[in-house]
Amino acid sequence: MLERSERRLTTEERADFHRALDSQGGKPSLGNSLFWFAVWSGTCLACFAGLMTLFALLDEPSGLWFIVIPIPVIVGILSFYAACIVVSSHFRFAGYSRHFIRETAPQMLAALSDGRASVLRVTSDNLIVVDGSDAFEGDMTYIYAIGDGTSLYLRGQDIGPEDRDATWPARSFEIVTTRAHGLWIGILACEGALEPSLTIPLEEMPEDYWWTSEPESESILSGEPEEVLRRLGYEPNQGRLDD
Repeated sequence: MLERSERRLTTEERADFHRALDSQGGKPSLGNSLFWFAVWSGTCLACFAGLMTLFALLDEPSGLWFIVIPIPVIVGILSFYAACIVVSSHFRFAGYSRHFIRETAPQMLAALSDGRASVLRVTSDNLIVVDGSDAFEGDMTYIYAIGDGTSLYLRGQDIGPEDRDATWPARSFEIVTTRAHGLWIGILACEGALEPSLTIPLEEMPEDYWWTSEPESESILSGEPEEVLRRLGYEPNQGRLDD
């Protein structure tokens, strides 16, 4: 069963949005990036200079040659790799920050101005779980029956209650988003443990499912959870769907 309602954003929820806005989407510090690039690139150059000096001093291969030479080589390679990571990470996170400032931040400001949250109360007694906790960075899928021949589809790496001590999966819970732009706030107010009728490892799903973003999380899909699972490509003879 689904029940929809609205309420005001709580003080804590508003504070979370303000913290996100203050962080500018994790904008990287140019000074910090330049500092670490200088450290690692300087170490790499020092190792190269030291290596050239050793070649000049050690005329012929010897036991000492084989002991000393690998040290600046290994350190130099690792330093070069670290310098490359600093540069690539800076540009990657700067891109995330630009996207946040250009698109997400205005939506957050509009949501704060509106001040309202949309609440979807979910109550169910039938659940199927596709468990990717041991692979794919914890990708989890929850397919809840909602009592009218349809199912609620939840999927993601962070799908679960904001309170990590809350019961999950739960028989009843709230999915809370902002009324303006539908920004995610979290899963709240979990009540009652719900044992899944079927839990299958993500590895038993077809490979196409591992990488797809369809259907979108929080979608309402036609059919009971067992039917939805079949449409997603699960073969009943691979598990206990028909038991």
